[in-house]
Amino acid sequence: MVAMLKMARELPDDLDRAFTTSVALITTRSSKGDNVMAAEWTYHVSYEPFLVAVMVNPRNATHAAIAESKAFGVNLAAEEQYALSSFTGGFSQREAEKVTSDELKTTQGEALNLPMIEGSLAQLECELVATHAIGDHTQFVGKVVAGRWDSAKAPLLLHQGYHRFGEKIPRGKRLFVTISPEAGARVRVDGFYYADHREGTRVSLEASGPDGALLEKGEAVTDRGGFFEWRPSSDRVARVVGHAEGVTSSATAVPPRAEGPL
Repeated sequence: MVAMLKMARELPDDLDRAFTTSVALITTRSSKGDNVMAAEWTYHVSYEPFLVAVMVNPRNATHAAIAESKAFGVNLAAEEQYALSSFTGGFSQREAEKVTSDELKTTQGEALNLPMIEGSLAQLECELVATHAIGDHTQFVGKVVAGRWDSAKAPLLLHQGYHRFGEKIPRGKRLFVTISPEAGARVRVDGFYYADHREGTRVSLEASGPDGALLEKGEAVTDRGGFFEWRPSSDRVARVVGHAEGVTSSATAVPPRAEGPL
């Protein structure tokens, strides 16, 4: 049995260090000139339209620059840009004109004329479409109007210091089974087979009652994504066991909820 850490209502001061993020170099062009800032909290938040969000502290010069220009550049840092990320995150434009450093090489963006950082994993030019105050930061949401990326580069990761992107985890073979209630006392069995090749895998299933006695057997075939479904005919199913390609998984039905307020 895996021991669980005790939850604390008084949050540990270093709880934020449990997270792993990429690093983006956020570029702006405003009446104050060109600027760049390192930002951990930069996310792709929509496919259509293609939207990216970045979290910026109102004290940062980048905050005022985005609010004024209604645009920003997202340059996802490549692993070799770790020192550059620390440099651009260590100064404010109010303290130093970071773009004057010869170590920071930029090209002009094709759509919004923003300075874009050479050598980045990806370069995205964004038009500001929404602004949200969230806690002690502001979320700027931008629509990507131009972009490119270099698939030969690896992202820079931040987790208690900078890290390189590691090896891809082999998929292996895993099976997951669930039991969901339907009308009356009947249930539906849904599952997922995780492997390199998922489509067309046969899954044998066994349903048992509350006393553990076998009620019936069935079979399902996975779709392209590895998902499958089975509906036992019995109305006494309490547990289901599934088998596929040498792996086994099971699920136990949740007792009916009592009527009344939660």
